[in-house]
Amino acid sequence: MTEKKGHLLDNHLEDGANGTQGKPGMVEVQDEAKAAPTDESQVTPATFNVLKAMVKGWVEEVRRGGRVASLVLEHFYRWLTVSSSRLYDPALYTLVHQLMHRLFLQLLAEFKRFGSDIVFASFDRLVIATSKRELSSAIGYARYVIDAIQKKPIFGAMELRPAKIWDHLYWMDPYNHGGLVCENPDEILAAAVALKQGKVMNVEAQVKVDMAWNIGNYLPPAAEICFLKAMTSLMAEVGYAKRKAKRQGTGTLIGAGILDAEARADVVESVHKPLLKSIRAMPRTSEDGAWKFPFLPGSHMHFKNPALEFIKSVIHVLSLNTELEEEVRDLRRRMLRVIDMTEFNDDANFVNPCAPFRLPQVICEFCNYCRDLDLTRDRDLLPKRADPGITDEDYADPLRAIAGAWSCPACRGEYDRSGIEQRLVDVAHRRLLAWQEQDLKCGRCRSVLAEDLRPHCPSCSGQIRTEYGRGEFVKRMKVFGNIAKFHRLEMLGEVVGWIVERDGWDVV
Repeated sequence: MTEKKGHLLDNHLEDGANGTQGKPGMVEVQDEAKAAPTDESQVTPATFNVLKAMVKGWVEEVRRGGRVASLVLEHFYRWLTVSSSRLYDPALYTLVHQLMHRLFLQLLAEFKRFGSDIVFASFDRLVIATSKRELSSAIGYARYVIDAIQKKPIFGAMELRPAKIWDHLYWMDPYNHGGLVCENPDEILAAAVALKQGKVMNVEAQVKVDMAWNIGNYLPPAAEICFLKAMTSLMAEVGYAKRKAKRQGTGTLIGAGILDAEARADVVESVHKPLLKSIRAMPRTSEDGAWKFPFLPGSHMHFKNPALEFIKSVIHVLSLNTELEEEVRDLRRRMLRVIDMTEFNDDANFVNPCAPFRLPQVICEFCNYCRDLDLTRDRDLLPKRADPGITDEDYADPLRAIAGAWSCPACRGEYDRSGIEQRLVDVAHRRLLAWQEQDLKCGRCRSVLAEDLRPHCPSCSGQIRTEYGRGEFVKRMKVFGNIAKFHRLEMLGEVVGWIVERDGWDVV
């Protein structure tokens, strides 16, 4: 896992200003600007040239030690993106963001050129998978690739550093992953050197289980404990099986791991009996107390069976490892049989219990750190319980829960809650407008209906449907209502309440 810090914007505009468009690997910014249309939704070449010259002048002054120019560059992206800024222009922001995205794609291409597989990529985080069998080899490979990429002038303004190095990793998304992480890469490298010299050092002590499973938060508290124990046992067993195969030399390289058929069967069998024991002890219906499903900002489904939801969550995590596909399928069948359910039942299919809502590019007013806020999954944004014994209904009660400050992870400065709430209100209004102004389409040929009051498509006689389904819109409004309730955003709550009352929909 690699963290990226740097000025994608400044670096890219500077390259365009210095006339490096024609060099291999450079985006032809000038030609792209000249070829763009000159309507009101596009940036003219003259406007882009002014922006380019301005950034170039600031960069040159920073190189001469200018403190004021450095401060201006730090605030430049915020001025470009905040609608209340005098520099803000939607067309200019779109063009600059496209250039940033093009440079970002070039960065990903460089990692692929060095043989890395991209697992996850965003402007502030990269997760790559290597083909190295030894942890020490992966550490050396990561350092070599980062040094080689940063030596290129186009990526010189970026700061790439390995944040975490995993022995193995189960990855679902940034909020759901787990595996064995290396605590001290230098000690791993020292152990590898000592091994070549004939000395024996304990490498297993340098790795530990590290997990973050947002889907587990939506299980009843007692089931969540069983889920985390099962995941911890799974990560440890996979790590042990890999190290055993390496020592015995019986493993073969399969995908990203080295587990043969026997090792895969041993991993699944090691967690099989504890899982069945936990399932038999779970109730089949939701009960008060430890077996009651929690109500959280991302909740959009009504669950009734704790044992079934536990099975679905565990199997989904196990299925992230494609090497265990056959073994997991058999384990799923046996686990569902315990609760008298077949594997072909629609209720046995996993659906993410958390509906994500990401507010992009929230910029700290103190340090200009840019971050995407997920108001349903970021743990540092969720309200804290004032009393560990309160119920889930009281969890969202302002008198029983502490909303807490939304703070920047870089400087701990507090975000502007009123400004964020206003952005959320704007998003809610835009979604309502998109729902009301959507086209009617044929459910069969997907052609847009040009005539009103026709129940069927004139071309293929298919049923006429809305482009966006009612269920999806209601689901989104429900998430907005949950966010307003949990984070105590009164204005957002009033807007969502007005939409619900106006259309007569029940989103509780």
